[in-house]
Amino acid sequence: MSKNTHTVKIKMEGSVQLWKTVSSNLIYNLFLAHVCMDKMANDPTCGLFCIFDGHGGRQVSDHCAERVPMEFRKELLKKPQDLNKAILDVYDRVRKQYKNQLCLDR
Repeated sequence: MSKNTHTVKIKMEGSVQLWKTVSSNLIYNLFLAHVCMDKMANDPTCGLFCIFDGHGGRQVSDHCAERVPMEFRKELLKKPQDLNKAILDVYDRVRKQYKNQLCLDR
């Protein structure tokens, strides 16, 4: 396999899984930004793996790739009981940060 390819595992609803080898250029052009981090919040069993698809454009993808890991790490350090709520809180916080940034840039 070329050093410019990645094998991506996609888990869909239920137990269906798809393995697909794609080129780095395809990932760059299709998804625009990604995060791949092991050992989140110093926990060797926790990782953060995100693909930001760029529906809002490259600027939104870049913002999310920069902010989501930091905000998620903060959330994990709080030891949340409900991980789903923590993820939604991070999403909401990053979305609001971006909207505020847009307002300041105008």
